[in-house]
Amino acid sequence: MDKKNIIKKLLPMGLLLAASVAIGVTGATVLHTLKLENPIKTPTVEGEIKEENLGIETKQVSFTNTGEADVFIRAAISQTWTYEEDGKKTILPNTIYYETDNKLVHVAVPYGNVDKFTADSIQKNGNGTSDWIYNADDGWYYYNKVLKTSATTTNLVENVKFDLVTNNKLTDQRYKKAGYQLHCVMEVVQASDNADVSKEAVKKLFDKDLAIPENWNKDTYIISWPIK
Repeated sequence: MDKKNIIKKLLPMGLLLAASVAIGVTGATVLHTLKLENPIKTPTVEGEIKEENLGIETKQVSFTNTGEADVFIRAAISQTWTYEEDGKKTILPNTIYYETDNKLVHVAVPYGNVDKFTADSIQKNGNGTSDWIYNADDGWYYYNKVLKTSATTTNLVENVKFDLVTNNKLTDQRYKKAGYQLHCVMEVVQASDNADVSKEAVKKLFDKDLAIPENWNKDTYIISWPIK
């Protein structure tokens, strides 16, 4: 057999062998492909507003940490009166002009244990030390302790007085038949064992420059919220 015929017969075998080797290498590459997932669970940050009506003027409002992380907390309130006549509802303001004293007054006045209150905020009950501080610039009440998981704040509101209504001192008689509502809202920010992390979180979400030491103990430290 001449050399040309031998080469023609061997060439297809060589191509087949080359193809087999290529297929084998490709298969090995696929078998060594690995996908790894490593999910990380983060603690939840949640809260709940607790409200109890214990009488005509006794209304207790507090806040509970229902999440999995310790938190900083602040709260705000608003008040409305709803008067209904002939199927039509009218929202009445809580702050009105009182002609007798020639000044603005509040029809309903919530009372609690709040430091640094003003005339348009919750009035202070007694002279004890408060766990809440009011910031007149932004309208929020700040809790001066880190609220632990499952813990509840002291009461922000303890009772509400309606002296102008009950003593019939208002010229607008609609308030005597109107329904009163106290609205509450809360915000929480996760508290970290790392002071710098806590400061950054509070600055970003509350827009407050929190003054706490580097080696602070969030379980016992009393927060002095900066009032701008």
